[in-house]
Amino acid sequence: MTNRNIFRTLVFFLLLFYAIAGSAQSHVEQVLIANGGIFGNPGNMVTIGSYRPSSQKYTLFDSVSGNSVDQVLIDSGYAYMATDSYLVKYNLTSLKRTNIVKCGQLRYIAVYKDEIVATLGDTAIHLKIFKKSDLSLAYSEAKIPAFCNGITISGDSAYLALQGDYPNYNDTGKIVVEDLVNQKLKRIITLDTATKGIGDMFTSGNTIVGVTEYPYSFISQINLITGAKKITGFSSISTPFALYDDTLYADFSNEIAGYNVAVNNTKLYIKDNQGYGAAALDTLNKLFYYTGQSYSSPTMAWIYNYNGVAVDSFNIGISPEGIAIDYEANSGINEAHFASTNLILYPNPAQNQLNISGINANNAEIKVIDMTGRVLFVTNASLSAAANMSIPVSGLPQGVYFISIQNGAGVVSKKFVKN
Repeated sequence: MTNRNIFRTLVFFLLLFYAIAGSAQSHVEQVLIANGGIFGNPGNMVTIGSYRPSSQKYTLFDSVSGNSVDQVLIDSGYAYMATDSYLVKYNLTSLKRTNIVKCGQLRYIAVYKDEIVATLGDTAIHLKIFKKSDLSLAYSEAKIPAFCNGITISGDSAYLALQGDYPNYNDTGKIVVEDLVNQKLKRIITLDTATKGIGDMFTSGNTIVGVTEYPYSFISQINLITGAKKITGFSSISTPFALYDDTLYADFSNEIAGYNVAVNNTKLYIKDNQGYGAAALDTLNKLFYYTGQSYSSPTMAWIYNYNGVAVDSFNIGISPEGIAIDYEANSGINEAHFASTNLILYPNPAQNQLNISGINANNAEIKVIDMTGRVLFVTNASLSAAANMSIPVSGLPQGVYFISIQNGAGVVSKKFVKN
């Protein structure tokens, strides 16, 4: 190849990177915020609304009889809302309710393949699994000895916080491991007396993270490969809402801060003197969605950047308790701009590993992103047009994901399917 042809090739790749970087900016399509209303009020209705950043308007689109909202999550074009009594499914495009089922004392929900895994309190059955398609019951687990709270999924197992009854909870911190493939209780992990009452559960790589808010404040970490346990105490933790890039985001002593569970340091993001009702982390745009705490009248929601500066605000309902971010077309990636790139992913669908080739991305950051925009895997690598890279995907649930490759020149992304 002549020097002129080499130069033309380099210019082509550089222009391609800049063109894609300028046109492929991700954005938030909408933010769903659910409000619990006035607890115990006769005839109270749980409400859910959509905030559109493009119009800067929040609009209620449904209401359900109930007293509280435990969680709202988004998956593959649909939203799922867990209230104190119902599991509800919505179409994200039309914002119409598609299914609703009465479940008892719902606590938290998580997605596993084509199922919704739900924990329950104050009932004889503390774990139920529903089909995503119509919310019909797939199976329930009858062997869990006390009521569960938070839930997180790793591989084919669900990890549940075995909290016990308020205000006594269990004598020790315990985590239930449910085998979702064989539909049976696998084991119970026991921690110590200080960590009783674990509430929220998160996954960070090969580590399960549990958060105890009451009567003590602890973060418990369990390495799923080695079994090693690490327990860290704090003066105060409340309302944890995200674990991203090894950083747990929560209210630490009336300050929204991030605690890095890998290196044990804390960074303050928002000074907050009154607590908050709900919060969510927009990982792609580096923003916090954060609501006021009001139990008798409508309140506000704010959007903060990572520097703790409020960049927008809007009115919402009473007792906001659940937030979920719907990224562009529920993908987190504007895929319309990527058809002309040379990025090749194979095999696609992939089962154990995904190979990447076909574009120069020296010193690139490579991410695997799910359909909600959540970053599941990050690595730094050097790729060239003549070289391939393999990423393990065997631990991912079946579904649609994106590979995002970014260096100083720009970012390119492409969809792949895990089967």
